[in-house]
Amino acid sequence: MARALPSALLQRDTGVLPWLGASLLVHAGLLGVLLLVRGLGGGPVMKLDPEPIKASLVRLGKPRDQKLLPRKEELPPPPPGE
Repeated sequence: MARALPSALLQRDTGVLPWLGASLLVHAGLLGVLLLVRGLGGGPVMKLDPEPIKASLVRLGKPRDQKLLPRKEELPPPPPGE
């Protein structure tokens, strides 16, 4: 004989508390492992006495031909007062 499926409308005991406790334990464990790994790593080493950067100006090749440079067109003078 076929067995009848239980109704979806019936309330069942889902047992949320054990799953909630297990989730909290797993999350606390992961947080502990992350903190332990970060604490053992020592963090990045920082130089407290950095050497200054020396910069010098250099000439960048020869100047461009004046014919190749963009020119600003002059506007015609305004007409005499009207």
